[in-house]
Amino acid sequence: MMIERFILLCSLVGVLCVETSCGENIDIVTVTQTPSTVPVIGSTTKYTITCDVTVSCTELCNDTLSISWSLNGDSINSATFTESNNSPLPLPGDDTMFVVAITLSTFSDITLSHAGQYKCTASLITAGKSRSNTTDFDVKLPAPLITVTNDTVTDDSTATLVCLSSISDISVSFVYKWTGPENLAISGETDGTLIISRVDVGDAGQYMCTSTASYTGSEVESKYVIDSMNKASVYLAIIDIDSIIVTQTPSNVPVIGSTREYTIKCDVTLSCTGLCNGTITISWSLNGNSINSATLTESNNSPFTVSSNGTFTSTLTTVGDISLSHAGLYECDADLTNAEQTVSNTNGFNVKLPAPSITVTDDTVTVDSTATLMCTSSISVEDVSFVSLITAGKSRSNTTDFDVKLPAPLITVTNDTVTDDSTATLVC
Repeated sequence: MMIERFILLCSLVGVLCVETSCGENIDIVTVTQTPSTVPVIGSTTKYTITCDVTVSCTELCNDTLSISWSLNGDSINSATFTESNNSPLPLPGDDTMFVVAITLSTFSDITLSHAGQYKCTASLITAGKSRSNTTDFDVKLPAPLITVTNDTVTDDSTATLVCLSSISDISVSFVYKWTGPENLAISGETDGTLIISRVDVGDAGQYMCTSTASYTGSEVESKYVIDSMNKASVYLAIIDIDSIIVTQTPSNVPVIGSTREYTIKCDVTLSCTGLCNGTITISWSLNGNSINSATLTESNNSPFTVSSNGTFTSTLTTVGDISLSHAGLYECDADLTNAEQTVSNTNGFNVKLPAPSITVTDDTVTVDSTATLMCTSSISVEDVSFVSLITAGKSRSNTTDFDVKLPAPLITVTNDTVTDDSTATLVC
């Protein structure tokens, strides 16, 4: 029993003796990143990861220091990092404490392959001692490229705002959030497409799309890849055709063959709320057919660009003397192409036939015979019929008795005086 204890004691003394003769120890291993900011994938800034090893010796140092690196448990890829102050390094024999710095420097633009946990292991070859430490080298996804589309709609219609994101050559997923006018969050909208039903003027304004990108590739790398985000504004404009009026100038009915110029004007009045960017097209038809440029000239041709409230006018002007080809129902159509709204109105353009040229023949006949009166009309317009109204010159007679009364006669009378039984004479 005493012999066994003696052998064990000698063994312990032997170990202590080896440590005393060597005397080297690795006190600290520190791994740091410079610069300390998180690099963005694709950035050209050069980054370094430095391993500082502090070695102390009880006497003059006399050993060899070996430093090794690993990334996520694997050896370092020389295509992405360059190592400086390569180990093993002989320790100087004239010092009792010193610091050795071993550096990894990025070799190319920052990529996913740089991300992960870097481990620096320092070992004293002779003393057989080692110590290690780690640092996480995070990378950040580049901001997603956002493509947004504005929308211009009419009141009470459906607006569609689209926000699409992309990051090239990286496996990512996107989460979208929308905020509306006055920065109000729109709940329940996480898709890149925002649909607003039955819009009104209160919905007009600026909408903000926020896209957050998350890495969906390697599980090991994903722990060291930080999400990125980007924002973009879209605009919703409410635009409406308030009125469309078709008028004729002058307003009187022209006579076929007249030389006066007439115009038919279409005034389209629009209201616009928000950042309007519309296009209005005004088109004409006559009796359902396109306008003949030989008889009508259009001025202020559309399409018109709409950026604010206003009235847009298209005018047709008669060409040449007024003819039958000018007559009919003129229809003006106003089409808001990007708002998918079409409004139309009509105006009838009447023309008047010129007075016909009339030739009449008299007739003289006897009583109780047949009289023939001829009225012939003509006009230099095709497809005209005539209705003649002839007033016949007939007479009728009757009689009445017209009596007259004689005036009262002027009377002279004479008196007479006679005897009884004689003759008396009275004269009137």
